[in-house]
Amino acid sequence: MLVAQVPALMTVLGATGLLSGVRLTFAKAAQAGGIRWANANRLPVADASAEALYSSHMVEHLDPAEMRRFLAEVRRVLGLDKQGEEFYQITLG
Repeated sequence: MLVAQVPALMTVLGATGLLSGVRLTFAKAAQAGGIRWANANRLPVADASAEALYSSHMVEHLDPAEMRRFLAEVRRVLGLDKQGEEFYQITLG
């Protein structure tokens, strides 16, 4: 949600009513919580610097090559190079 990354945009869209209700609440919570959006092929964080990674309704839209790149990024940012580390992907529905 780009709007959470650009405070002025969130303010303008909220004031005009183009962003309201749940979406506006979500954007404000994301901004306050420091949630960041990124391209799945290159996440803007250092190696082994994240404890968790959340992706919603995205992986099913990737082609096989994009999926491999995304999973490589997941392993990189979570530091899953060590033997015995685990990764869980849950798809609901």
